[in-house]
Amino acid sequence: MTIDAATPHSPTTPHGPATLHSPATPGTPSLLRVLNDRAALVLLIEHGRGRFQIKGQPIREFGPGEPIVLPANVPHWHGASPGEGLTWVALSIGRNVKWIEPVSEEEYLGKSAR
Repeated sequence: MTIDAATPHSPTTPHGPATLHSPATPGTPSLLRVLNDRAALVLLIEHGRGRFQIKGQPIREFGPGEPIVLPANVPHWHGASPGEGLTWVALSIGRNVKWIEPVSEEEYLGKSAR
């Protein structure tokens, strides 16, 4: 299943693989923390720079040629870097993707920790 970026995300994805091909403007996190119940999430940037944070760890930036694997059952967020947008593909195999909570601007910029 491919999810268009303009389609609202549902609390769960259907059984099987799901992909999302999406642009993001500079300074935008995913806005919600994601917890994958049974499968990892793979992020592949085509153009630009992104950042992500696994709860309790430092913020990390990444770009094209630097695939990121976010493990199952670990809260995290991801989005474009503050100074550069991106186009990426997100791949998830499994179901029960849970949107947990908003990411504050302070957290996105690394000024506070949860």
